[in-house]
Amino acid sequence: MKPLICLLLALSVSVAVSRAEEREWTLLEIDGASYSNAKLMKKEPDGIRIVYDGGITSIAYEKLPAHLQKELKFDEAKAIAYRAEKEQEKLDAISAEKERKLAKRERAKEMAELRKLNFDTVAVQVDRVLSDGALICYPIQEVPASNGSSSGNTAQRAMLTFANSSPTPGTTMPAPGLTVLNKPVYVTGIEGEWAEGDVIRTSAARAGVKEHDGRTLAWWVGRPR
Repeated sequence: MKPLICLLLALSVSVAVSRAEEREWTLLEIDGASYSNAKLMKKEPDGIRIVYDGGITSIAYEKLPAHLQKELKFDEAKAIAYRAEKEQEKLDAISAEKERKLAKRERAKEMAELRKLNFDTVAVQVDRVLSDGALICYPIQEVPASNGSSSGNTAQRAMLTFANSSPTPGTTMPAPGLTVLNKPVYVTGIEGEWAEGDVIRTSAARAGVKEHDGRTLAWWVGRPR
């Protein structure tokens, strides 16, 4: 029973507060402007928003008559703090937009540079997936067939064998021969959800080097789309 009484009391207080915040004016005159059939929509720390016959408008608390400021319990310190917060949010939004545009331009420039690289089909085995999506991989070397060329079907079968067995770096698979090289590379730009041991066959190019865990690794990038 007590919880029900407490709930009813809370609802009564809420309704009372809500009604206390309700304001309607047949004619509201503020700073030389007249608002017919005005109704309070919302009270902000630095002013009010009303709806009236001419539409919706906001009025700063400084422009309100002294009696309205008192009735609506405006606090100058809170109004100043609120405005400072809003101004900072505006500045942060402008800064974020500038950074977004700059990042977009840098990305476009980067993509243009990447397209100039020489891409080739490569195969790698994933050793680690980094938090930013980059991969530490071991390249897989396909052993050419006796006629000096690699067979596409042979390579595909070998990839499946690798995926199922996850060989260690430096080992060679049975024929068709493939070797996981023991020098890792830093790989970016390969789309997909990858895990340790996965084998990836894709189009990539050498883009330079990357420093990782105190080592200088060859940097490979996937072909941009």
